[in-house]
Amino acid sequence: LVLDTPAQALARDALSYSTAFGVDEAEAMRRLTLQQASIPQVEKLRLRFADRLAGLAIEHLPTYRLVVLLKGETAPVALSLPVGGERLPVTIVGGAAATRAEVLRAIDTHRTAIARAIPGTRGIGHDPRTGRMLIFQRATAATRPVPEVEAELSALTGVPVTLRRLAATFENASAAGGSRVE
Repeated sequence: LVLDTPAQALARDALSYSTAFGVDEAEAMRRLTLQQASIPQVEKLRLRFADRLAGLAIEHLPTYRLVVLLKGETAPVALSLPVGGERLPVTIVGGAAATRAEVLRAIDTHRTAIARAIPGTRGIGHDPRTGRMLIFQRATAATRPVPEVEAELSALTGVPVTLRRLAATFENASAAGGSRVE
């Protein structure tokens, strides 16, 4: 087993990032380094807005920035935070109907009811870009239209819900068959 050094791993990640987001490798390396160095600043923002925080997400396109999503109405605010000799662009926006904590609490409280209501549930989580509960369902198990299910689950949980249907095949992911990684 040969492990990459941290620098080698970052270079490999930068190559993938440059392909995914259409930037050159130097810009990809700059963004990934900035992202890694920004963790303490992002944590300060998380704590500062804890009572209204609906999500924190890196937006890669059209420009690289951190977006802080808050519950309720808030006029957009643009900041630039010092991070490792550079500046991290940050945009604070409002408009979310629930905080991250409210969504996570709703997931914990209603997990069993959600699984019963949605055959083929593949996962439940929080979407930091929208502040909504995000539920994944196998498309082949769907029995009702997405808007109908979203409305029912939003009423049940008290938070906004997005349902995404997955067309993937899950043949080797069952407890009966399992899967093997070598």
